[in-house]
Amino acid sequence: MRILIAFITMLSLTACSSVGMIASPQREFNTTETLQLASRPANFVDTVVEVGKSLNYEYAGGDRSKNIINFTDNTGLGMGVLIGKVSQNRLTVSLAPDGRSVKFDLNSFGNFSTANEEKISERIGEFKNALQTNLR
Repeated sequence: MRILIAFITMLSLTACSSVGMIASPQREFNTTETLQLASRPANFVDTVVEVGKSLNYEYAGGDRSKNIINFTDNTGLGMGVLIGKVSQNRLTVSLAPDGRSVKFDLNSFGNFSTANEEKISERIGEFKNALQTNLR
């Protein structure tokens, strides 16, 4: 009986995942935005890493000598298995050599409206606001 219940449960989860993947096609959206700073920040890389982590991004390395920081985030395996939701974002934040121009490159891939212009603009706006607050 336990084996039958386990089989039915696994079958249900697989069916939900498949329906979610079919019902909401996967999309990709890429954008680049900039932010002008009033002055060169003293500790740019550490501040950006702190801001990214506070916004639930996972720090994924970068190049401290070039002031480039990479972040990722995704919905995780559990959500993908349960309802078929897929979402992955890659954000690169970099400081131009002039020390006053910050560039945000965001690549978003997902379904259920996670990779659209409105959602991505909102995410970058949150990051910009938090970064400006922390660099003051």
